[in-house]
Amino acid sequence: MHVYLLKAMRVTPDIFRRLVAQNKCLDTPTGPDRFSPREVVAHLADWEPIIRGRMEAAVANNGASVPTFDEGEMAVQNKYNEWDIERALSLYGTERGKTVSWLASLSKDAWTHFVVHPEQGPLTVYDIANIMVGHDMYHVDQLTSVCLSDG
Repeated sequence: MHVYLLKAMRVTPDIFRRLVAQNKCLDTPTGPDRFSPREVVAHLADWEPIIRGRMEAAVANNGASVPTFDEGEMAVQNKYNEWDIERALSLYGTERGKTVSWLASLSKDAWTHFVVHPEQGPLTVYDIANIMVGHDMYHVDQLTSVCLSDG
């Protein structure tokens, strides 16, 4: 595990907090059929324990199968558009802290344990942690397009 991986994971909730600090962009569409900033933060908060659970499954039962989820359907069912932004930011920060702490406690060997995703195939704990950082950056880009624009 590279030293910057956990550092990147640790700072992401603060980046999202700064991006939505003015509350002027919370419900601005980021594109057709894409989440608003409020929905992005709710999505991240909602998904963090799911993704951590996949890594925990890999460590507990190397090679275990994990289910797929429909992100769009979860957004509708869990009413991401109605989430209080402070609650979502707090929950995301708390859940991400749990993930980082748990990852920091793993042995070198545990990072190689994997789950099998129906669409993505085998994913090691290391793969999933890196996917999380990439996923974070995808949403940072999405939010900067509306929260930092002059329009």
